[in-house]
Amino acid sequence: MKTQPNLLFILPRGFRSDAISDEHSWPLATAHLEALARRGSRMVTTSASPADPFAFDTLMTGLHPRQLSNHLQLTDQDLSEGKADPQFIRHDSQRQLSHSLASYLQEAGYHTAGIGLVRPFLTHLDQSICLEDLDVIRQPRATEDLYYRHLRKRGLLAAIMKQRQTRQRFGPFNPDRLLLDPVDDIDGFIARQAEAVIPTLPTNKPWALFVVFAGPDSHLPPPTIYDGLVSTRHLRDGFTIPNFRTLHPMTQPAFIRTELQRLEPARLARIRADYLGRVSLIDYAVRQLVTATDDRVDRVNTWTVFTSDRGTLLGEQGLVGHQSFHAGCIQTPLIVAPPRNTELPHDAIPEGFFSTVDVVPTVLDIVEISVPETIHLAGRSLYPIISTDDLVPKNTPLGLISEFEDRLLIETQRYKIVYRTPDLEPIAVFDLIDDFDEKKNLIDTNLGMGIANATMPRLTTLLKKISA
Repeated sequence: MKTQPNLLFILPRGFRSDAISDEHSWPLATAHLEALARRGSRMVTTSASPADPFAFDTLMTGLHPRQLSNHLQLTDQDLSEGKADPQFIRHDSQRQLSHSLASYLQEAGYHTAGIGLVRPFLTHLDQSICLEDLDVIRQPRATEDLYYRHLRKRGLLAAIMKQRQTRQRFGPFNPDRLLLDPVDDIDGFIARQAEAVIPTLPTNKPWALFVVFAGPDSHLPPPTIYDGLVSTRHLRDGFTIPNFRTLHPMTQPAFIRTELQRLEPARLARIRADYLGRVSLIDYAVRQLVTATDDRVDRVNTWTVFTSDRGTLLGEQGLVGHQSFHAGCIQTPLIVAPPRNTELPHDAIPEGFFSTVDVVPTVLDIVEISVPETIHLAGRSLYPIISTDDLVPKNTPLGLISEFEDRLLIETQRYKIVYRTPDLEPIAVFDLIDDFDEKKNLIDTNLGMGIANATMPRLTTLLKKISA
């Protein structure tokens, strides 16, 4: 009888694809992520929804944001109070997904475990250490959160709560800097807990461990040993002042304008350095987790998946934040690494259109599990691509769709076209070859309007496929 593979699923939130040093975009080496990529296959995916929380939900369900309202666990009281409204769902830290990758695995007989920010699929976990999301700002009770209890013992709880309040008010611009050991940082703590849990996972049945980090876009300074890894002098390049008159089609600024207007090269460099410091923390956590799985007797049957729900802007167009269609915000990494005794045909980055909604069907294909017929996943399995030596997929989709608020993006091999929903009025066209930095909106030209009109049939076909 064939043994189903185990799964280590590592998910740092807000992790840009180019933060991995194989893209040579930033002066920071991520040796452990590169090693994992060399062992498997590395792809660049497009977030189906670059705004929280739908970016996370679409990744964990394989559903497009416009499908999600039917797959959230809402009571009759929730519905009567208007809690099915997307604006409520977006800000509901207690929301639960009725279906997720964890639920499909659990129903197939897997032991499911989760460490970190796993509340949206907590009911699908047999074993968990669930931490509060950073947006939950309240004085905790000593019994309700393992991380809070740890901080209380260390005498750091009041300082961390104050740091979170500053983060909520000022974002990454004026953070409280604390002298922290890595284990006292939320992501360092998550890594330590996951490392300790891995040896306890069962050996008599398949298991799936989900490790969800707050991620580098948490707007928290990194722990002390990760601070200053990169000289800020090398992070000042490319600074521009935001042009608010041309922002709307691609971006909804996540912070008040005065903060963005006060950005200058040195301040932006500090934000970038903090981000990269947390990237390095995640890189080391990958080493911890992979080493722990390698020490298990079932290591020859364990797949590792590393991905993220979305990226973030680090100064592109003078912006910082995640509600945007610009590349830094919607391009996320996907690494799929097989067990140590298995080799994939290639370790190069396959070319093509890949989306975060493809992650769930890809993992389910690897473990040979089917979803119920009543659920229509928006994505496709990438396993046929990564398990062959053909770097160019034969069935390339018509384009990729991303969405937030009242904006809908379709990205083709050459263009990004943004439409306003629900009337599908075109409001932006960018040529990704002639305008790599996405600064020149062609919508007011005959060429741009022609491209938008010609792409409309593709868009409607994709939307019908999602709604099918």
